[in-house]
Amino acid sequence: MTTFHPFPTLPAELRHQIWDLAVREDRPGVHFFILSNLEQDEHKPDQAHDISVCRYPLVVATGRSWNATSPLYNSGYLSTYMADSGMWTACQESRQAMERKFKTAYWRSRRDNLDLGTLSTGVGLENSPSTLAVRVANEQRYISIFPEVDLFLLQPSDPRSINWNCIQAETPLLSLSGGLKVNNLAFEFQPHDKSWEIAIDDDFCRMDTLVGCVARTAGDPSFIGNIWFIDHRLQRVAASPQLGNSDADQRQYSKDCDDGRCEFYSNDCRFVEVRKDDTEWTTGDAWAEGEEPVTVFDFVAEVNNAMETFYLDPRGYSDNCYGMQSDWLYPKLRVLACEAL
Repeated sequence: MTTFHPFPTLPAELRHQIWDLAVREDRPGVHFFILSNLEQDEHKPDQAHDISVCRYPLVVATGRSWNATSPLYNSGYLSTYMADSGMWTACQESRQAMERKFKTAYWRSRRDNLDLGTLSTGVGLENSPSTLAVRVANEQRYISIFPEVDLFLLQPSDPRSINWNCIQAETPLLSLSGGLKVNNLAFEFQPHDKSWEIAIDDDFCRMDTLVGCVARTAGDPSFIGNIWFIDHRLQRVAASPQLGNSDADQRQYSKDCDDGRCEFYSNDCRFVEVRKDDTEWTTGDAWAEGEEPVTVFDFVAEVNNAMETFYLDPRGYSDNCYGMQSDWLYPKLRVLACEAL
């Protein structure tokens, strides 16, 4: 007869191995945050567990169902930080497993040995993890992230209530004062929503469109290497093979993904980079008669062209957005598909 021993009576080495296996896999994660102006936003969630260090809190939520017209918050697309949070607080041994995973002693030593000037630039701390403490009800919860490689999906419940012109200064994760240098910022592409319409004119950066929001966000020189657009219409062609984990592991740790396609993982989904010339993906979407189909790649191309006009034109556009110099290098605009694991 098989005997099952109570977990506390197992040898310490075996318990440590079990806890190590319970920690999330070593791959880029996905973190969902609802960006909300809690003073003005009519669509803010009823229960907002916010990181309210700055003017516009990031609401800690498990995710939002994709909907073309209204924000619907539920338990879909569980953020990677939700899995980590319980491990930090379950018990002393689970916390030790997280400290081994995130090499907290090593990175603490690195930070202690850097002067304040170097520390503020992040030089010497590339690929280091960060852990944020958040109050949820009466409990202290922890969010663990890798700013350089993880994907941060901002879900603005009401884009018009956010001052995107000051997104870095006003948002906790992106703030220069105690914030993080996030490298991958994402938005959900919603082609049927009028807020995603492109106006390539003097109002390109107007505040009532997501395009204008993205343009203003891209204009901040101090953070973000990639802005991703997640198109939930993209579907893998039936006969198209999925890459195995061994193939994915060869590329997913590159900060800029120059050696291959980027992949990011939530607790139940994988977000895969898709390119315009790909043949293994298709857009399964219905358009009304007489309506001109717009792919996410058409959208990215138009935004890129418009941003070149406003940011890179040597004549300068001081009255539009930021009026960047002609040699300004704004973030790369890229596309992700989402598929269930």
